[in-house]
Amino acid sequence: MSYIEKKYEYLVDNSGVTAGTQKWLRPAIGDPMVVSGILSDLGLTRTVDGEKKYGLFDYDDTGTTTTPISLTSAGGYVYLTNNELGVNTNKNFPPAGVTDVWDASTQQLDFSELTLGSKVEYRIDVAFTTTSPNQKIEFAMDFAIGDPIAFPKTFFNNEYKAAGLNEETISFTHYIGSEAVKTNPAKFKARSDGNCSLIVNGWVAFVTLY
Repeated sequence: MSYIEKKYEYLVDNSGVTAGTQKWLRPAIGDPMVVSGILSDLGLTRTVDGEKKYGLFDYDDTGTTTTPISLTSAGGYVYLTNNELGVNTNKNFPPAGVTDVWDASTQQLDFSELTLGSKVEYRIDVAFTTTSPNQKIEFAMDFAIGDPIAFPKTFFNNEYKAAGLNEETISFTHYIGSEAVKTNPAKFKARSDGNCSLIVNGWVAFVTLY
């Protein structure tokens, strides 16, 4: 592969993509992984047979601002909530065939419209107030809820030296690896070893269909 500098136009799986003039790493013809990565870096949407394979859903919560989630040292995990009623909720950029991945009525993640092998990446924005020194907080996800293979996955664990307000933007990625994960709901959850009030500002789910 070699660098070229020109105004370029590429066909990707029968779909045309035109971009501006810049230094560009030219991929070999028929190398979809390279093309996909470059298009992603350019902020463009890859299409396959005219269908969008990338998309996002942004869920802005208002409920926990008014009534924060309460975590206690003896209470164990508590599920995170998101009423998606905030002004910044945005569902205008879904991938093809996917209407949503969060059901506010059940407060669960729903992957039933995704294909096996699809990837979901989250950016979760939270604020929480700890009440004691060296307090720990942990965030996790329960997958395949209700199925015999149901399992949790911890994706954030930290200790805070001083009591007070903390704000975190947490990233977490997983893929849809089985029918059980695809067809059963999932939930975010948190716990702390001390009393803590938690606000969910919102989260974004970036979806890449396989």
